[in-house]
This record gives sequence, C-alpha cells and structure tokens, in this order.
Amino acid sequence: MSIFPDLLHEEYDVEGDLILFRCRECGQTSMSLGALHGHCEKHRGYTRWGISLPFTESSPGNFDQLMELTEVLRVEETAEIDLEDVDGL
Repeated sequence: MSIFPDLLHEEYDVEGDLILFRCRECGQTSMSLGALHGHCEKHRGYTRWGISLPFTESSPGNFDQLMELTEVLRVEETAEIDLEDVDGL
C-alpha cells in the first residue's frame, strides 16, 4: 500500500466542518485549494497573443490575485443522498 496518494490529498476543516473553495468567475467548486487555483489561472488576464508576462499581475502563481478569485465556503449542514444522485459518477 502506497502513502503517495495521501501526500497529494488536500482536505481542510474548521471545527470539524468541511471547507470548500469556489471560483468567483464561474462557480466551479473544489475541496483542493491548489486544484481550484489551477482552474482560476484560466480566468486571469494575458496579452492578446495569449502570453502571460512574468513579474506582472497576469503572471501565473500570484497567490493574492488567485485568492481574489476564490470564495472559501464552510459546509455546516450535510444530508445523506443516494449515489445515483451524484453527477459524474
């Protein structure tokens, strides 16, 4: 059994409540902040030729700018559902 997948797993909680991250641009939701920031990079500004300039606000990896595109949600209530109700499975 490998522990490698556990090292890549992200899960956050506050006082036992699950934390989710949502893109302010399109509403995509993720349990992984890193995965959501990878998604948010698609919404950021680039030159008209599709090139991101380094050391500018449009350069990849600007954490503060990525956090402006990120909503942090606390899940306080849960409800049990059937597996058939889950989209994508």
